[in-house]
Amino acid sequence: MSTAAMDVEARNAGRDTRCRLCLKKIEIAQTAGIDLLENQDINRLLLDVYRVEVLQTDEGPTMICVPCYSLLVHYYKLRIRCLSLRKNFRLNQSVLLAQINAFRGKN
Repeated sequence: MSTAAMDVEARNAGRDTRCRLCLKKIEIAQTAGIDLLENQDINRLLLDVYRVEVLQTDEGPTMICVPCYSLLVHYYKLRIRCLSLRKNFRLNQSVLLAQINAFRGKN
């Protein structure tokens, strides 16, 4: 076993190494896990998309697996796209209403 793998295992000793989202066991030697306590950007994504907050005092899992991370990023991009489309729709609706009101005022 490499030194890096032993360091990761030592750091995770006594901690729950299941994925916070799917609860599958994250095998350090086979699949990578992302520690949410060490990566605040991903922690913010998790809060934005799923409304799940991971705190230092949490007794549950504080890691997510790579497949769940990929889904998290996918859903975040979808959310941003939907918010952008909604903003454009409202802007177009405002312009259309202004044009209707201007047309009515001319008659």
